[in-house]
Amino acid sequence: MRKWRVQISVAVIVLGTSAFAAARPKTDVVVVKNGDSVTCEIKKLSRGKLEVKTDSMDKIYVEWTEVIGLRSAAYFRVTTSDQNFYFGSLEIRKGTTDLRVASDSMVVTLPMLSAVEITPIERSFWSQNQGRVSVGFDYSKSTDVAGAYLDFSNRYRTERNLVETGLNTTVTQEGESNTKRRGMVGASFTRILPRGVIVSAGAKLERNDELDIKRRFLGQVLAGYNPTATNQVLFLVSVGFAFNAEQSYSAAETNESLEGVLHTSFSVFQYNLPETAVDVTLDIFPSITESGRYRLDFDSLIRREIIDDFFFDLDLYANYDNKPVSGGDPTSDYGIKTSLGYSWN
Repeated sequence: MRKWRVQISVAVIVLGTSAFAAARPKTDVVVVKNGDSVTCEIKKLSRGKLEVKTDSMDKIYVEWTEVIGLRSAAYFRVTTSDQNFYFGSLEIRKGTTDLRVASDSMVVTLPMLSAVEITPIERSFWSQNQGRVSVGFDYSKSTDVAGAYLDFSNRYRTERNLVETGLNTTVTQEGESNTKRRGMVGASFTRILPRGVIVSAGAKLERNDELDIKRRFLGQVLAGYNPTATNQVLFLVSVGFAFNAEQSYSAAETNESLEGVLHTSFSVFQYNLPETAVDVTLDIFPSITESGRYRLDFDSLIRREIIDDFFFDLDLYANYDNKPVSGGDPTSDYGIKTSLGYSWN
């Protein structure tokens, strides 16, 4: 359990430093169709909603189609429906439907409704981080089974780059001596290209006692495409290759193989209070060097906001390997986790 306590401590430290990072001054102005003007901090535009924060009302969501005026001197990345990027300060002048994006070198005028995402590019290190941490625990007296969970992730974003780090761990104990663990720690780098194209590279370490995996190192490179460009749904498809080095509990040797990767992710978000998000990912790993072998990783996360930035999580996961490195029959692992989480930025 010492490793478990260390991981919780790391997450709490990162959470604490992120939570107390200085916010940007609330000097932006947003005007809506009924004539109301709000002085605020523009946080983002996503899925048709402009999120702003004020001193008196905290978080507010405004329908993007209801905005008739806007002004901010902060620096933003604007993504349009044709998957192009523009960088600079923002202005929508009353009586127009144009969004002006001004940088030091140029001013671009776009149809306002062509903007499907607006993300602040902050100058301070902590303001460029976005993440979450979740913890959970359950116990059944009838089966004498207890489970503890920790999930941490963070995204550091610049104009065209994303650096993502994460760890998760699950400890399940049945009775006094039967303890099983599953966990992952990893990092990835993603380069965002025009027209919905991304390229990424990443590596992670995994453990899954239920699959007889003592340790697995997975390094992968991917190229992806976002075929949707709307304010309602996010969908990403990626393909690539992975190097897999794994060792089972029943074999001393490390098995190395080359795998293909097919990654799909789907996200839906509802802003009507309470906020609800559904994120679904599926990874398929057909082996290139081991004939007939394939692996599947599936995860479906439902997050529902309790109070501002605090969430209740329901996570359904499943893993499958038709030819495990230990030999024998196919192995699988699946389960449902519930936890409480906090997100920042």
